[in-house]
Parts: sequence; C-alpha cells; structure tokens
Amino acid sequence: MPNWCHNHLIIKGNNVQEFINRCKGKGLAWEGPGSEREKDFTFNALVPIPKAVLSAIWNAPQPKGYITEQMLEEAYDNPLQTWLAENWGTDQRDAVDPRIEVVEGQAEIKFDTAWTPPIEWLIQVSEIFTDLLFEIRYHEYGQGYVGQRRIKGGQHLAVCYAEIPDFLWYEMMEKFFVYEEIDNPDYNPDMIGLEVSNEELETIEDLINDIE
Repeated sequence: MPNWCHNHLIIKGNNVQEFINRCKGKGLAWEGPGSEREKDFTFNALVPIPKAVLSAIWNAPQPKGYITEQMLEEAYDNPLQTWLAENWGTDQRDAVDPRIEVVEGQAEIKFDTAWTPPIEWLIQVSEIFTDLLFEIRYHEYGQGYVGQRRIKGGQHLAVCYAEIPDFLWYEMMEKFFVYEEIDNPDYNPDMIGLEVSNEELETIEDLINDIE
C-alpha cells in the first residue's frame, strides 16, 4: 500500500471545460476484475498507457482492461512502473477519488496519487492545452514534503518545495495549506497553498533550521 500524496490542481483559461471533458474515459481499472468503469478524471485519457506495456505485464498480446492487487504489488522494476513514473510521475495508480469543480473559466480538481504528484503527466497535458495555466499544490505527510508548481506550455513557470519534519508538520500545513475543515474567518481561497516566491521558501527553511 503506497503513501498517498494529496493534490489540488487548479486550471485557468478559456477552454477549461474542453480539458475536463477530455480527461473523462474508461482508462485502466486498478481494483481487479469487475472494476472497469467510465471515470470523470483519469490520467489515461490524455496520456494513455501503451498497449505494449500492458501486454508485457499480462504476458499476452491482448491485455485485459484491469490490473489486480497482486500485479500492483509486483509492479516494482517492471515496464508498467517504469512507464508510469516517466509519463505520469506517479508509479502505481491512476488519480484516486477525484473531486471536480468548474466555475467561471476555472477548474479545481482534488485527488490522491501514490507517493508523488503527477508532474510528468501535467507537463505533457500542458503541451496539448497550451493556452491553459496549470497550478498544482501537493503534500505527502509520510515523506514530509509540500510543494507547488505552475506549468504552461510544457514549461515550469514557478516551483516551490519544502521538506518538513514531523514536529513542524501541522504548524506549517495550517500556515501554508488551508484545509477545508479549518474554521478560519480570515480564510481566503485565493491564498490556498504555498507562496511560490523564494522569500517564502526561505522563510520556511529558516524556521525549520532555527527550531532544529
């Protein structure tokens, strides 16, 4: 069972709805036989896993449309894991439990991924939708990291990343990530996430170093 990386993807631009529509698809089912179904958001829709990779996993010219838990457990050091890591950025599963909201030319999608955020997938889809701005904010408690990136046209416009020790985790998360359940009268949805400036990143690092 992987650690779960929590992702908050924000997409801005004129054809946001087209992007959302093209992210729908049956994709690959990860829960074994009988779990095949249409999904509202799947990495496989825009960056599909090649049939040759699936055939290698199934050891058959016509692979089935699902993967079993045993196959996931054995995914290390095989063509599937390698392809997923290189093309999606998360090496075991599709987006888990996506929640989508589209309002006035902006879409927000919250979902989980195994171990790491889907940066390589974002870079590829940003090359397809060159007029859209993609911003992803992510954190993974088990490995103690938080980050934010802005990507457009296959290029990073801004990157912010910090590793946070356990004893500082919740203090930092409340400051730089606003959880939905936090009751804060000063909450501003436009300020969710890490600031991308170097000054903010240095502030985090200085605070951690001072306490350590």
